[in-house]
Parts: sequence; C-alpha cells; structure tokens
Amino acid sequence: MPVVAAASDSAGNIWLGGPDSIVEWKKGSAKVYRPSVLKDNQHQGGVMALAVDSDGSLLVGMTKDGPGLGLQRFRDRRFTPVMAPGFDGSQHRIVGLFVDHHQALWVGTRDDGLYRLYQGDVEHFTSQDGLSGNTVESFYEDSEGSYGLRRRAASTSFAIWRSKPFLGRFTPRLLNLTM
Repeated sequence: MPVVAAASDSAGNIWLGGPDSIVEWKKGSAKVYRPSVLKDNQHQGGVMALAVDSDGSLLVGMTKDGPGLGLQRFRDRRFTPVMAPGFDGSQHRIVGLFVDHHQALWVGTRDDGLYRLYQGDVEHFTSQDGLSGNTVESFYEDSEGSYGLRRRAASTSFAIWRSKPFLGRFTPRLLNLTM
C-alpha cells in the first residue's frame, strides 16, 4: 500500500492512509480498515489526510466526495461523516487536515478552499478571501500561534496569522510568499 498520510494518537499507535485503506499500527501488529466506498480505488487518490481529534477519534480526509467519502470520523471501527452547522464533510474533497493547539480543525480541500471547525462554528476561506486558489494541502502552526498553509499546485506558501489574542473566531491576514 502506498502511504500518503500518517498520524499518531495519544496511545502511541501510528495510523497510515493510502488509496483504499487506513492501517492502525500498534506494537507488533497492524490492522487494516478498508472503507467499502474505496474498495476498487487501488490507483486513485483515496485517503490523503489523517489527524487525531481532541476526543481521540481519527479524522480521515479522502479526495473524493459523496456518501462515505470526504471527511470522515473513524471511531469504534466505523466511519461517519464529520458534520457541523453548514458543513457536511462528505460533500468535500479533502487533501489536508490539521488540529491546532486550540483543538480547532483545519480542513484543506481540493477545490473549495479552507475550512476551520471550532466548538460548533465553521469558518470558510476561499480565493474571494485572499487565497490565490482554492486548493489547500498542508498546514503548520509556529510556537507563537501563527498559522501557515501551503498550496502545492501554485508553488506558493501563504502565512496566515492573527493580530489579536485568540477569542474563538479567526481573523486571517494573508501574506503571499513565493517559494
């Protein structure tokens, strides 16, 4: 299985994602979980992003949308869509996930920009908000609480940061940096 995503949980397990499955790797053993919707997905994008949520469940981002696809929560060996008011995870093609130190979930999509889910609220940022495109693939957070994201297709990195202490809502400022 080609591995395109990885995450580790608080129990020390390593999770790997590929075209048609996720793998839980524990000391001395591995378990493979194959969502039925990815059964025939060997040579296509499948699981592209993994993150562990604050409740310990695994967030699984897939590059296809539709029932059982998109952004799913894997808990107790079951996949369920991540839902929030105005956000249905199965309706998005996911390419990046990140949980920040406030436990906010950042969701990068193939063609619908960036989402931030925090305490039941959803914020959505697109090219209309200053992104140069609507594909967001990876994230980082520095020691000062500034956030960054990367768009591989444009070979451009964007730094997003907040100017006020964190109060729940995120106020982005965008800085385009050519790599």
